[in-house]
Amino acid sequence: MTGLRDLDPDLFVGGGHYNDAVLFVSSAKEVGFEPDGMLITVGPSNPRLVAELGRDVDGVVGPTQWEPSMAYSGPYFGTAADYADYYESLWGEPPVYQAASATAAALALHVAIEAAGSIDTDAVRTALRELSADTFYGPIDFDERGVNVGKPMGTVQVLDGKIVVVAPDAAASAELQYPLG
Repeated sequence: MTGLRDLDPDLFVGGGHYNDAVLFVSSAKEVGFEPDGMLITVGPSNPRLVAELGRDVDGVVGPTQWEPSMAYSGPYFGTAADYADYYESLWGEPPVYQAASATAAALALHVAIEAAGSIDTDAVRTALRELSADTFYGPIDFDERGVNVGKPMGTVQVLDGKIVVVAPDAAASAELQYPLG
């Protein structure tokens, strides 16, 4: 971080896992590295990062698959916020995107089995390929490779100690703050 600080870049982009995000933010703080923006691939969408680092993580941007504040809804679970409330009532903690993603995968399988009227592998696979559904997780629409091309990635930024969605526009609850200083 000292070397990066001395280069004085406009933007820091860090890739890795959750522990790397902690290290990036902590190290930057320790050496006085304050770029105009900081984007980290894993961490900013996890409430644990804010709890662990407090205001030091303010302004950090990152990708997310899902957040409870996104404007998604469907016939199962209702809105993203409804799902988050239900999840928290069951498990005693707010859901991270991995939990929502796992639920959406199980939901897609459930809907495909209902559409196929069978648990036959080929029939379910065909139903999954034809599936087009709006859900609390976002649109589900698989292409021929089995990739959900219907749902865009989201972008979050930690602002005033809260994780807020800044993109896509349809799901945003705040505007991106850049530069930070």
